[in-house]
Amino acid sequence: MVFFRYAVIILSAVAIACLAVSCGESKVVQCNKLNEIINKADTVTKGAKTGNPSALIKAAVELDKVAKTLKAVEVEDKKLQGLRSSFLIMYGDISKSFRNMAFSIQRQEAQGISSTLIFFKQARKKDTALVKEINSYCAGK
Repeated sequence: MVFFRYAVIILSAVAIACLAVSCGESKVVQCNKLNEIINKADTVTKGAKTGNPSALIKAAVELDKVAKTLKAVEVEDKKLQGLRSSFLIMYGDISKSFRNMAFSIQRQEAQGISSTLIFFKQARKKDTALVKEINSYCAGK
């Protein structure tokens, strides 16, 4: 009788442990959440390509909102946490640059426009590399 009682307790503990482990979101679910937000950021940045100062400011504001949403996503996977942080830093830098570009255009400052364009080229390379990295990781490659 005592053996049966311990067997029930052990089996119950194992079942509870299995349920606790399976409660976390899978890597695929976490990847999908991040990718959905990253795609929104891509749409926002495309809207800033007009070179219109008001469009640049609007894109900066929208990109800040996207970054806030990305930051709020619960991510348990350590690699995805690191990638999310990299995207957040990049989005903050791009948002600031959109504002700087708008200011430079309004003031017709060629040097400011030129340096911001150089930054955008570098940011685009970083963005491409980060997207490739997250896609590769999420695909299990």
